[in-house]
Amino acid sequence: MKRIIALFSLALLLALSFNVFAQVSKEKIRIAVMGFEGKVDEKWLNAIVNKIEAQMASLGRFDVVNRRSIDAVISEKELVDLGVLVDDPTKAQEVGKYLTAQVLVVGSANYITSSYDSKNQQYDVKISIAGKLIDVNTNKIDGFDISTSRTGKGSQDSVIAEVIDSVVEEFIKNIRIKYSLDAKVIKIDGNKAIINLGSQNGVKKGMVFKVYRQEKMVIDNKMYQDEKKIGFIRINQADTEISRGRIIKGRYVMGSEFAKGEMLVKEQPDYRDYSFGIGLTSAMLPVTAEPNYSLTEKDLGNAIFGGMSIIYDSPEKLFGVIFNGGYLDVSPVNGWLIDFIGKLNVGIIPEVLNAYIGGGIGYAQLSQEIPDSSKVFRTLSIISDSEKVKETSAGFLGTFGLKLKAFNIIQPYASVSFSKYLDFDEWGIIRDTRNSSSDSSEKIVIPDEYVKYPLIKLGSLSYQVGIAVFLPTK
Repeated sequence: MKRIIALFSLALLLALSFNVFAQVSKEKIRIAVMGFEGKVDEKWLNAIVNKIEAQMASLGRFDVVNRRSIDAVISEKELVDLGVLVDDPTKAQEVGKYLTAQVLVVGSANYITSSYDSKNQQYDVKISIAGKLIDVNTNKIDGFDISTSRTGKGSQDSVIAEVIDSVVEEFIKNIRIKYSLDAKVIKIDGNKAIINLGSQNGVKKGMVFKVYRQEKMVIDNKMYQDEKKIGFIRINQADTEISRGRIIKGRYVMGSEFAKGEMLVKEQPDYRDYSFGIGLTSAMLPVTAEPNYSLTEKDLGNAIFGGMSIIYDSPEKLFGVIFNGGYLDVSPVNGWLIDFIGKLNVGIIPEVLNAYIGGGIGYAQLSQEIPDSSKVFRTLSIISDSEKVKETSAGFLGTFGLKLKAFNIIQPYASVSFSKYLDFDEWGIIRDTRNSSSDSSEKIVIPDEYVKYPLIKLGSLSYQVGIAVFLPTK
């Protein structure tokens, strides 16, 4: 009986200890930004410190020591050179104890330079800073250097302030990586997940967490802990104690992993989406024509389109847009075509193969030669050096496509599009009418009997292939 009571007491003690540990792990880290030094105007040093403190406080995961307390300890301990905190662990521990801080931040501004470009009337500003994070309890020091530059118009101070904002943002990202949030997945519902950290712990909408599982592995008779990555979650709602997010990677490729065992998550401040792509595309568009009565041709064949595509997918990969633009040719007609399409993405095998369906507008201009143009222009009393007539048309189009996403950077795609109202039936020449009092041009319509193909219809059904290089974005 005594043994049972002892075992029960031990189990209760372990449970309480684990609960206390879980609560402590969610407590805010008390951090003191001691200051920045360097041969830089003091107002900029103070600006850097103030911005770092403000951004760290806004993260919600740090308890930032107030400036008055820090200034008091600097004065009392006669810290003329903050570098002593890096060189002397005893001094760092002494200051940390005085401020009840776990981490001290010490930095230096290596340089802030600016030059004025009188030609473009803008300032070119460069800045370099270095930071040290001192763990008071372990005496471990982590350091990093950040340099950036920017050009901008306005006052010199305003441009420097913008550059400081940029370098502080990078500084904070390094701190977030060092002290990233760790939590557990407590619920999975389809492609949605809930973690056990909320806004009170610094979780905010838009944050991305890596999902992983700790697994034991034995190598040379020694036990190791290994992190098996499962996927990523993007937070779309941060409540006080929990946060809800969407599984953006890993759900389908390793979907079964989300249904078994304990899953941990770690914040990924440097996570990058591959949402913006630039690529090359080619398409075939059937072209039909109603020629002049003296001709018998009806089908001009397929116009070959070649150009560039710009693709953007929303961070959730649910919606996106496509812009295509380029040159098309089917002898004896040629021109250019642009289209803009909004699309809805559907995961056939998400993260590997996506289908998309969408609609938008297309706009094109075609040109064709006029048989014996000089004679025609004389007959019509038109003065022009052009041998071609042009016509533009716009219309609606729908599209269905597939995009291979096996690789983040390079993604090939193919689509079928249906267009309507891309008819070209009013051909003419564009004549410049600019003079001292106006700046415009006018279109002179050429009667159908002088045009080789009075009506041209640009393919109702077209086929497109392309390949895009996707760039990492925040």
